[in-house]
Amino acid sequence: GSGKSPLVEDVLYASMHAGEPIGCAGLDVIDRRAELIDQSPIGRNPRSNPVTYTKLLDIIRECYAANTGLDPTCFSFNTSEGACPACKGMGAVEIKMRYLPSTWITCSECEGTRFTDNVLDARVTFGDRRAYSIADFLDLTVAEALPLLRSAPGLSKRGHEDAERILSALHDIGLDYLRLGQPSPTLSGGEAQRVKLAKHLGRRGLKRKVLILDEPSTGLHPADIHGLLVVLDRLARSGGTIVLVEHNPDIIR
Repeated sequence: GSGKSPLVEDVLYASMHAGEPIGCAGLDVIDRRAELIDQSPIGRNPRSNPVTYTKLLDIIRECYAANTGLDPTCFSFNTSEGACPACKGMGAVEIKMRYLPSTWITCSECEGTRFTDNVLDARVTFGDRRAYSIADFLDLTVAEALPLLRSAPGLSKRGHEDAERILSALHDIGLDYLRLGQPSPTLSGGEAQRVKLAKHLGRRGLKRKVLILDEPSTGLHPADIHGLLVVLDRLARSGGTIVLVEHNPDIIR
């Protein structure tokens, strides 16, 4: 209650973002970019999910295109080529009520898979010798997908490295259980914040970045706090500057 969050968010972040003093007399640091990693959702509707936010879906689409002969755009439920025409790639249909909030029911055409039939028929066999449709793959957890993408057929060397980096970051930060295609609105604030952190891991050019977090330990199990500290340490070692507002004594130490 001493004003830590307003100082960091409304003064420091606001000033660095605007490039001029806001709520303060002067701003000395002008060669760095600030990014606020808060607990707001990573997306407002079911089209957004961890793989679209972290750009992992681009790598998965590359893999499926290389092995099926279809265009990469077919493996996105945000394009007309791949999306189920009935629900437009949402996986559910909105039923509007006159005096009540709208309700959503699973699309009867695609049964919630979001894709057209011809896209779902295209399958890729991974290291466990099982053939996965794109919907099957997006239903995997981070822990299940990591070994499969390590040996994914048809991926470039950079694709393998980027997939490993993104999934390892999600693993390190305690999100092993998260499904790749889990709709963003179903993520908790803490989960959304950790997905945002994972996106920064392994990026080049962090030396001019200031990452600002407001109580990232909120709602975390002590075991997950260890993973959070490991990730924050890796970000700092990559040259990033981390500013935390915290009450948790383990993180402060």
